[in-house]
Amino acid sequence: CGQLRADLRDPDSILQAIIPPHNGKVVYLNIWAAWNAESRAELKQVATLKQELEGRDVVYIYVVNNSTEFAVRNISAEEGLTGDNVIHYNLPVGQQDALEKKYATTGYPCYLLIDSEGRVANNRAPLPSQATLLREQIDKLLDDKK
Repeated sequence: CGQLRADLRDPDSILQAIIPPHNGKVVYLNIWAAWNAESRAELKQVATLKQELEGRDVVYIYVVNNSTEFAVRNISAEEGLTGDNVIHYNLPVGQQDALEKKYATTGYPCYLLIDSEGRVANNRAPLPSQATLLREQIDKLLDDKK
């Protein structure tokens, strides 16, 4: 799992530390929890999405809440959440809380779509189970970057 500077506490600063390495790509960011059944159910849908968008400029970032590294590694392996375009963060509580207060106000899982310039394009992005709507939004963001 990736690490951030410990002094980052503001949600915008945290995103600015996570997103810039992926500028030029669309980012599908998931705030989730290993202990949350809905989060786990949605993760099962991601493999199909990744396959359909393979070779396109999409990065998948997973920010997990209060979960052990062991659980994150096991779930990631089980659900195929691996690859060159997949990044995991298990943030310290203060950083996780800051992101959740701004974005995951309705619970887990919470998905964001970030455009190729690093801006949050949709802070309530469709879930992986809403595959058609999600692909439409990702396609639009990919088309907009051309």
